Amino acid sequence: MKKFLIALLVLVLAAGAGTSVFLYNRQKQEEEQKNLFYQMRQSAAFSQTAQDVTQIPVDFEKLQQVNPDVYAWLTIPGTSMDVPVLQREGEVSYYLSHSWTGEEDPNGSVCSESQYNGKGFQDVHTVLYGNNCSDGSLFGGLSSFADETFFQEHRLMAVYTPEAVRYYRIFAAYEYDNRHLLQSFDCSNPEVLKRYVKEILQQRNLYSQVDETVTVKEGDRILTLSTTSSREKGRTFLVQGVLEHTFME
Repeated sequence: MKKFLIALLVLVLAAGAGTSVFLYNRQKQEEEQKNLFYQMRQSAAFSQTAQDVTQIPVDFEKLQQVNPDVYAWLTIPGTSMDVPVLQREGEVSYYLSHSWTGEEDPNGSVCSESQYNGKGFQDVHTVLYGNNCSDGSLFGGLSSFADETFFQEHRLMAVYTPEAVRYYRIFAAYEYDNRHLLQSFDCSNPEVLKRYVKEILQQRNLYSQVDETVTVKEGDRILTLSTTSSREKGRTFLVQGVLEHTFME
C-alpha cells in the first residue's frame, strides 16, 4: 500500500510538472507573438493632408512573411484599435478562431470574407469582423462608440494597404440584429445603397450614435466594423464610416 501511494504521488508530481512546462511554453509563445506584432505595427502619426502622407507606415513585407493572409492594417487614433486585417480564401470564420500568425486563438483576428469583399477596399461596402474580446483587444472596444462623447472624439479611422492609405469618417455606431449585411443589402445597386443608408441614419436607441450631417451617396465607399453585442445575445454592434480621403493610390 505504501509503495502504491508513493507511486501515485510521483505520477501526480510528474503530471503537475508537465502542466507547468506546457503553460510556460504557451505563455512564452504568446509573448513572442506579441513582441513580433509590436515590432511591425504602424507607429506613424495620423496625418490629415496629402502632403503629410508620404509613406505607408506598416511593414507589409515582414507581416506577409509571417502570414501572407495579412492584407491591410486598421487603426482608430486615440483608441486601442491598431490591428492587422486578414482574409483566408474560402474560409469565412477561420480568423475568428486564429491569431494573425495563423495559430489557434479563441480571440481570433480582424478579418473579412473573400466571398463578398476583395482586398483592395474598392467594394461599395466592406465589412470587417472581429471578436468582442473581454480584455478590450480587437473589437472589444467598439461598444465605447455608443457613448456620445467618445463617438464625437473618435471620428476618423485609417486603413493601410501596401498600395494606399485610406481615411474613413465614422458616421454611425449602433446595435443591430445579426443578419448578414452583405447578403441582405447589395449596395452595388444604387437604390439598395440609398435604402440601406436611410436605414442607418434612422437608428434610434440608447446604444446608437448617428451623424446625420454626413452624406453617403452613389460612388462612395462604406467600411463597417462588426462584432457581437456586449449587451444582448444574438445582436451585433456596428461602427460605420464613409471613405473621405485616399492617398498614394
